[in-house]
Amino acid sequence: MKVLITSVLDEFGHVISVIRFGLVLKKRGHEVIFTHRKSFYELAKKFSLGFIEFDGDVFDGVKANPAAGIVGMLEEYFVLKPTEALEKFLANGFFNATFLSKILPKTISRMNDALKRVLEQVSDVDMVVIDQSMYKLPVLFEKNIPHVDIFPMSPLLLYSDSFPPWLGLTRMASRESYLLCKNSMMKAFQTLARSVKHLYNGCHLGNSNDEEFGLDFHLKPKYLGFYQYPRELDYSNLEPIIGNYHRIDSLLFDSDYITGTFCIPEKFNRMPGKLIYFSMGTMMSSCQNIIGGILRTLSMSPNRFIVTSGGNKFDDSLIDSYENIWCCKFVDQLAVLNQVDLIIFHGGNNTMMEALYLGLPMIIIPLVADQLDNAQSVEDKELGAKMFLWDFDSKKLLHLIEIVLTDEKIHRNVRKISSDMHQSKSADEAVDLIEDLYFRILENRQIKSSSL
Repeated sequence: MKVLITSVLDEFGHVISVIRFGLVLKKRGHEVIFTHRKSFYELAKKFSLGFIEFDGDVFDGVKANPAAGIVGMLEEYFVLKPTEALEKFLANGFFNATFLSKILPKTISRMNDALKRVLEQVSDVDMVVIDQSMYKLPVLFEKNIPHVDIFPMSPLLLYSDSFPPWLGLTRMASRESYLLCKNSMMKAFQTLARSVKHLYNGCHLGNSNDEEFGLDFHLKPKYLGFYQYPRELDYSNLEPIIGNYHRIDSLLFDSDYITGTFCIPEKFNRMPGKLIYFSMGTMMSSCQNIIGGILRTLSMSPNRFIVTSGGNKFDDSLIDSYENIWCCKFVDQLAVLNQVDLIIFHGGNNTMMEALYLGLPMIIIPLVADQLDNAQSVEDKELGAKMFLWDFDSKKLLHLIEIVLTDEKIHRNVRKISSDMHQSKSADEAVDLIEDLYFRILENRQIKSSSL
């Protein structure tokens, strides 16, 4: 097959998800071409993937990852309990006035235009593999192009009929406690869906009233969908799942770690303590007040910390004064994770999968969306610990670090999941399903052609 892979969002975590899926297809012998903005060319080159750059004029004057522009506006919400933040969002009309009207429809329109031009340029594509991040691109329906959806986040949203996502609720909670939250969460998602409905007028979707054109439409794959999450952490007890989604335990394989190296900073060679990696992701690292408070806490630890700012600029004078902290804008994360004893991070799904694959215990300090659910899962499954920002306490974080570093049950649980991820055949089984889909589509086309 000739497979085109891409992501609606140009945030690294979403892009790397489709690239890793592309590597699984390439390993099977399929031709894989990655298409996106010019800034991702080096990433495609790193993994020896073909690359087609989106037409630059589509993004004239548009900064990479425009969604990052609203993070500063959200910082005051990150320190609230998720239920309180959600109610405040709805009361302030945040979904209508900010994210929806200014960012989301424009992002979908630009990406749709860019992909349409690529498909006109490469007309012999057999399959598109795409992270549509909850909002489908109209061109795939207009042109009836076979495509596979990659869902890059915690799969709890796919079980939303049974359990409200993005609130950090324990899966062991009583049904009554989470049903109280569900209506507000679904109201927010429905508002998001209605805001982009006009973009799909030419997609031949039939009778799409507001109720039908909601979360289900944007999440349900037309053909096939996949998400990456270890079996032990999945929410299968909450079935049914939305649409034809299939779990992949891991999209990682050992050759991922051959592509980069990391040298431990020289100053750390003379210092005691465990080596810990701290990262809050590209967007969240721009929340300077939150990051500054966490770094001050880490500076009081007897351990050593490698910190990445995700391209953001931290206060140099602040960083330089902490002897046990070494900071840079970017690192080869996989190479770093292979050398540290613990990771403290925001709970992003890709980073969590990498840590689990390497058998690394973790502490999650989540800010928003599925990060909250991942944090709660890590605690529920005894793979590490969580600390919500509304309950942040320096002494508690320092205590948690020592507990997670020394708790043998946590280490044993993480090693077990790591072993299962290494042994899983689910990625190969996913390719089997895609190949079966491709041959069924070919057969149907041949039948239609012969009947004419």
